[in-house]
Amino acid sequence: MVITFIDIDELKKVQAEQENLTRELYAAREYAEGIVNTIEEPLVVLDRDLKIISANHSFYRIFNTTQTRAVGRLLRTIDHYTWDDPELLSKMKGMFEGGGALEIERPLMMPLLGKRTVRLYIKMLPSINHADMVLVMMRTMDAPIK
Repeated sequence: MVITFIDIDELKKVQAEQENLTRELYAAREYAEGIVNTIEEPLVVLDRDLKIISANHSFYRIFNTTQTRAVGRLLRTIDHYTWDDPELLSKMKGMFEGGGALEIERPLMMPLLGKRTVRLYIKMLPSINHADMVLVMMRTMDAPIK
């Protein structure tokens, strides 16, 4: 009969450190999301296929959708295809090839605001886990278009 004893103190220390780092990471994410959700301009993060990764509360409110209904869907399918503009979508996709930032003005029909000229600020985000993403911020430029 052989009995082996193992000192698990080091293992418990590592496990406690991992749990602490996980809590800190979660708190940092909550903090960042809290800041983003206070921004009045609609913000949306898109992947290479222009699928929604995340958005702020202003985006969901102005485009009459929810996080559950929007995340994972193609941007062009949101709000009865408001975003189905081939030229605009092509420019957004081009950001993944060229990088940098882009500013575009376009008329968009928004459920709560009507048809408005919107200035879109599109910027590549730093790659996370080799996933390319762009951030799109919108600012209405005028009164409703008739």
